[in-house]
Amino acid sequence: MLIAPICTNEMVNPILNSLSGACQRLAEGAVAAGRAPSDPLQCPCFLQVPQATAAQFNCLAMPSDNYTVAQTWARCSTAGDLPVCSNATIDPILSKLTDSCQTLVEESILHDEAPSDEMQCPCFMQVPEGEAAKFNCLGLPTDNHTMYQTWARCKAKGFAAPTPKLMAPVCANSTLDPVLRKLSNVCQELVEHALEEGKSPVDALQCPCFLQVPQATAAQFNCVGLPTDNQTLFQTWSRCKTSGPHPSPSPVPK
Repeated sequence: MLIAPICTNEMVNPILNSLSGACQRLAEGAVAAGRAPSDPLQCPCFLQVPQATAAQFNCLAMPSDNYTVAQTWARCSTAGDLPVCSNATIDPILSKLTDSCQTLVEESILHDEAPSDEMQCPCFMQVPEGEAAKFNCLGLPTDNHTMYQTWARCKAKGFAAPTPKLMAPVCANSTLDPVLRKLSNVCQELVEHALEEGKSPVDALQCPCFLQVPQATAAQFNCVGLPTDNQTLFQTWSRCKTSGPHPSPSPVPK
């Protein structure tokens, strides 16, 4: 075992606080386990620390270590590992993403696992290529590709950014209720279920209900049924009208 002092909390904490959330959790897990992570996990985190800063740490991170922090940093720097993107680099981009994408990022950091491309690519595509090209770093210590490489993969697969939310007001209950009361019981139940779930049903379910409403009445609804909708109620009515005949609505699955 190397004869060297243990780095004090006063020395280490300012550095740890500057690391990405994923790397902070990796460090906490290492301390709890009493042993350092493998290099493929820890090196991307070590390389978030500038060389001049790391060189000052001629001390051990843990009693079981065989290398000082400076020696481990040097080993990582020659192994070709890429650093994890720092919070200071990522935060300005994250703040521009949709709320759902910000939540997705927070969940992936919490579980230290990247989402599937089907989930993450629409979020990556919200970032302009000129910005994404700057991210020659990893989103998580466990990643095998830089964030820009992931962006490029998503682009090549044909993913696009999600459609922006429609800037229209949500229909007021006082406006909707008189129309809803005239719908069949099955359709009223479908609306209640949609409100509980916070998302609109598929057209195969909702269109037969929309078409119970006369066109002249539907045309008055230049508002959205739910905050997440990308079309007004009348736009949805029109889409249902032009998409062909629809069968009678079935009961909502329990």
